Amino acid sequence: MELLFLGSDAACAYKVQVFGMKERGGEMEKPLLTVVVPVYNVEKYIEKCIYSLQTQSYKNLEIICVDDASPDRSVEILQRLAASDPRIRIVHHEKNQGLFRARLTGISHAKGKVIAFVDSDDFVSSDWFRPLI
Repeated sequence: MELLFLGSDAACAYKVQVFGMKERGGEMEKPLLTVVVPVYNVEKYIEKCIYSLQTQSYKNLEIICVDDASPDRSVEILQRLAASDPRIRIVHHEKNQGLFRARLTGISHAKGKVIAFVDSDDFVSSDWFRPLI
């Protein structure tokens, strides 16, 4: 599998391996982008974060939110958002395992050829991913 890892910080964008787009019916097929969002104690920020991902100009994406056993209402907010957007998936940790493990869990559930990480207390501009893919 060829992957491009992107972070919500411009300095975190780096290619692990160059990938090619496939042609389908005369058009270039856009690869599925998986955005992994680790979630822990961010009820004040998570809705704005997810909204910034839902409104991306690059539309071929899935959003994997990894609940790292968050003690607040973050998961309730995510469930409400996921109910109206099939691109959002929620994965749960039984106990808190930290940011690194949450990202690894997200990667293990990813279907995309391109993987990006956005911290749950951040938000990105509406055209954040399109120029990078």
